[in-house]
Amino acid sequence: MRPLLAGTGCELVDRAHGIVFALDLDQEQHRAILQRYGEVTCEDVPIRAVVRPGQRDRYADLLGAFEVWENEPTVAELDGFAATVEAVDRAAT
Repeated sequence: MRPLLAGTGCELVDRAHGIVFALDLDQEQHRAILQRYGEVTCEDVPIRAVVRPGQRDRYADLLGAFEVWENEPTVAELDGFAATVEAVDRAAT
């Protein structure tokens, strides 16, 4: 995550077709990481944020661009996310 925050780029983020992350948004550095994802990731890359209960409302301004899960993602949710990523990839080609 350091390259992402340092502004030196992150190859994994640059090549990502979809991103799911779980961060504790009560930590300032984790909020900075989330903000940076929004700044450097292409608009068509699906991003899902797994947050702790209550953080969706507390950090609504920061989370506005992302789909949010307030629970550990289920297999069905992850399958749906994978389908979204595949659909975006197909639309891009």
